[in-house]
Amino acid sequence: MQHRRKPLRPLATWVLAASVVAACGAGDAGSAPVVRDSAGITIVENAAPTWHPGEAWRVIAEPELEIGVLEGEAAYQLYRVAGAIRLSDGRIVIANGGTSELRYFAPDGRHLRTVGREGDGPGEFRMIGRIIRLPGDSVLVSSLMPPPRLSLFDAEGTFVRGITPAPQSPVGRLSDGTLVAHATVNLGSPPNGAIRIPTIVVLHAPGSAAADTIASLPGTERHIQINLETGQLSIRSAPFGRSSYIAVASDRIYAGENDSYEIGVYVPGRGLTQLIRRTRPNRPVTSAMIDDLRRRDLENARDDNARRAIERQFAEATFPETLPAYADLEADAAGRLWVRDYTTGEEENRWDVFEPDGRWLGTVVMPRGLDPTEIGEDYVLGIVRDEFDVERVRLHRILKGE
Repeated sequence: MQHRRKPLRPLATWVLAASVVAACGAGDAGSAPVVRDSAGITIVENAAPTWHPGEAWRVIAEPELEIGVLEGEAAYQLYRVAGAIRLSDGRIVIANGGTSELRYFAPDGRHLRTVGREGDGPGEFRMIGRIIRLPGDSVLVSSLMPPPRLSLFDAEGTFVRGITPAPQSPVGRLSDGTLVAHATVNLGSPPNGAIRIPTIVVLHAPGSAAADTIASLPGTERHIQINLETGQLSIRSAPFGRSSYIAVASDRIYAGENDSYEIGVYVPGRGLTQLIRRTRPNRPVTSAMIDDLRRRDLENARDDNARRAIERQFAEATFPETLPAYADLEADAAGRLWVRDYTTGEEENRWDVFEPDGRWLGTVVMPRGLDPTEIGEDYVLGIVRDEFDVERVRLHRILKGE
């Protein structure tokens, strides 16, 4: 069954008029949040956005830059993009997982250089997991295939060195050089039925082989079935299942499980310091949502066997009463938290924006289908896929209060 993007990774991720901001909430715009302390943890309760008229942001739907083609020069054909970042001079670096390459593009989208390939040697990758921009525009790339590896490239794309030991699934870097990663807890032989395997968020200080656990969260909700006669293991995502998400800013880590609209703020050396909440109930799951999910899963099925399996899954599935509260977390260049609304079908691509102090600014509508990989002060860089499953990387401008 279909599952929302980017539960705590290993990841891979899955022209309109200008998108506008919908600064909406349960109360009047400009309302201050309720802030209280609980056992040393600051709790910020947001009932309404704080943007006043004229202060809202919008993302321009027409991309300023687009990289990716259906047919043409191989360097512009993208497949299984694992990430994309923007360097300080405007160059774009795309991790093209399908060819295990880093591709460098000029600010105007011209291909400049391709480095890397599939393999186990220096500067080579097996299943790119993340691409992380470091100070000075150097680039850190993780390989997920065991043993996990990290490869460091300079600002021009030249391989510098491999980094060991490497965390299994790095997701970001703090300003002091600490790598933030996550790992799945080994539970041994999993039981039949519904399960959420816990995930721990760990910190790897520069030059240290030790990892410090800063948070533990439930993992993605899945259903496990083991055939006792054949030993065959079947794992499938739960429909409208719950997940946990993580985003890394320069000095903090945002992490939460989407059972409810609450995100924790974790600071190295201090642990959980803040809880950011938006006071709204989860939307109910309707029969129309279930029918639409079934239809889309059947449309994406590879063959008749897959379609029969989907029909069987829906016949046996138990559906939750409500949708998850949100579907993704991102941190922008200023450390703000962006929370993606959980959507079904063709609903708008809506993101709530919170200041680092937990105050809800308002809601931004991003272009439909855009999956952000990086949010800067005045731009969003992300991946889109068209009806032919062709991938493109696009840059959209953010206008603030205009």
